[in-house]
Amino acid sequence: MSIKGCAKVKTQIRNWIYENEDNIITWRRDFHSHPELSWQEFRTQEKILEVLRSFGIEGKKFSGTGISFDLGKEGPIIALRADMDALPMPDEKVSKPYTSKNPGAAHSCGHDAHVAMLLGAAGALKSIEDQLPGRIRFIFQPSEEASPPGAEQVVKDGIMDQVVAILGVHITADLPVGTIGMKREKAWASATELNITIHGKGGHGAYPHRSVDSVLVGSMVVQALHTLVSRNVDPLESAVLTIGKIDSGTVRNVIPETAILLGTLRTFNLEVRDYLIRRIQEVIHGVTEAMGATGELDYDSGYPPGINTLGISLLVEESLASIADVKEVVQLPPGMGAEDFAFYLQEAPGCFYNVGAGNKEKGITYPAHHPLFDIDESALKVGAQALASNAIDLLKRTDLHKK
Repeated sequence: MSIKGCAKVKTQIRNWIYENEDNIITWRRDFHSHPELSWQEFRTQEKILEVLRSFGIEGKKFSGTGISFDLGKEGPIIALRADMDALPMPDEKVSKPYTSKNPGAAHSCGHDAHVAMLLGAAGALKSIEDQLPGRIRFIFQPSEEASPPGAEQVVKDGIMDQVVAILGVHITADLPVGTIGMKREKAWASATELNITIHGKGGHGAYPHRSVDSVLVGSMVVQALHTLVSRNVDPLESAVLTIGKIDSGTVRNVIPETAILLGTLRTFNLEVRDYLIRRIQEVIHGVTEAMGATGELDYDSGYPPGINTLGISLLVEESLASIADVKEVVQLPPGMGAEDFAFYLQEAPGCFYNVGAGNKEKGITYPAHHPLFDIDESALKVGAQALASNAIDLLKRTDLHKK
């Protein structure tokens, strides 16, 4: 399958995005100044629908605050996804005209940029819709930052039905504008939430022999758990186990009856994850029994690992090479962070990559989730072109639509 005059089509896409760059920036600033938390993106949803109507597109609501629609004609379906939600944190860019107007919420992860770029891609592709040899499905997804993850609900709602490949991007100030960061296969780890409860026997701090100290037992469990990765997992596998919160007691001279340990388990291999879950349960049982206490593990399997499809990744790199505004494509190492885009990759082959938006000269270097996070907005036209061009090139290569 091919597009007649593909170079001409891509030139039309580039011209549309350049002509509408100011609009794309305006949309991004509007979303940035009106951030909404996970599953609360109602204003964001209405703004997206308003912009789409200006293109002659009628988006369909789904999953509460989500939006989806198709462009093109009957044929293979390529999906493009942007997440919409903000973080529950302050925006400290008080000197910027687009700083958050919603206290306690900030687009410090760049989802505002993702939405603006996907809108730019939608407008450009709508302008050449009659030349598309298949369908492109647009997914504006709620709740990437919170549980339950939005991508999981999108899949449950059937939005991935018949999709043969899916693409997504993430803006980052860690890379300069014009640079794309790729992870050809392993991209990010699974994320399993661990909730451990230690039951001891409360008592007076002056008489510990009459009690079973849940704090002490909990600390012993933590130490034992931190031997699991180093002594139970093949060194050639990747795994991280972190206990990030211990909650117990109310005053200094009372031995508390209960201690709560909250943590996270990360790995690229689900067999390793399942094995470590079993070992965690065994450690909790063994340590607590030895100390005269009891313990239990409650866990949420959370996000699966994100594994990009090699064939799709290579095609995306080839596609990016045809975009003049992409100066460099660099290979990035896998990371132990998590992304709910992984749920889509369980349904269809695909690729998720980073769009550089940093600018040291302008002081735009703060990482995602920092209260001063910002982007060089010239990156928006790069991301919009990348998404549109990638989708066209994927439609041409149905031979790669296999995992």
